[in-house]
Amino acid sequence: MGRPERHDVDYFPFYAKDGRTLFILESKYQCKGTGFFTNLLRFLSLQPDHYFSITDESDRLYFFSKTKCDQESGEDMLNIMVKTGKIDRELFECGIIASSDFLSSIEDAYKRRSNDCITIDEIKVIADINGVNDNINGVNVGINAAVSDLAGITSYENPQTKVKYSKRNKNLSALKNAVDEKLDYLITKKKRKLNGQRYQSFVLFWDAFGYKKGKAEAADAWLDIPQLTNSLVDKIILAAKTEAQNRPGLISENKTPKMAQGWISGRRWEDEPYAPPEPQKVYVT
Repeated sequence: MGRPERHDVDYFPFYAKDGRTLFILESKYQCKGTGFFTNLLRFLSLQPDHYFSITDESDRLYFFSKTKCDQESGEDMLNIMVKTGKIDRELFECGIIASSDFLSSIEDAYKRRSNDCITIDEIKVIADINGVNDNINGVNVGINAAVSDLAGITSYENPQTKVKYSKRNKNLSALKNAVDEKLDYLITKKKRKLNGQRYQSFVLFWDAFGYKKGKAEAADAWLDIPQLTNSLVDKIILAAKTEAQNRPGLISENKTPKMAQGWISGRRWEDEPYAPPEPQKVYVT
């Protein structure tokens, strides 16, 4: 049985060397700046998919209470973090707090999970699906409740925390599909942009391969394929479908199936077709 999905983390890396954002906050607010910075990252660690909307007044009050900061100072520090790039500007203009740097810093926590960490682009698409980006300036929408409804989240004390993951995970795949359909590009593990015809061919491969883990790494391997012609794409997709069909047999033989990145990098579409072993004949004497 696979590991259950999780969309929060128990820890985040905090480096001894000052970054630009923390240096500015501490210069202006001293220990108060340090406290707000760390409490904000702790707060995002525990939020489902690591973002939070403060468009609703009650959510805003809750956020500043959890970060142990008065609203006036907290809003000023948030604006500083936007200016330094620590918080995504486009999402913040919609009232959503999210950080691409923070998401990158916690990717290691997701390596042994059955689900990947959300990306900043996926958060933007989720916001767009819920109508938040229709007017990116001056929006006042309760996205937390909207996303919770879309993902099938059942909540307890606070609609943004203490989630019934069993029900949430059942519906997150539909949300993920909606996000993927909305995007026409992919940011790879190496922070390269996969778009255009090569992105479209990767989508076809990804669906055919059927082992949906390590997508960003697989996208890097796909970008590295030289001279990716239409005929080669057809050959790769045909081999990927065969790989998907044979995977249950490999698993039944206690063999580890290839992830997409290794399969692409190893040019496994050039392998001889896999043939399951024939059952041994038993002769009765």
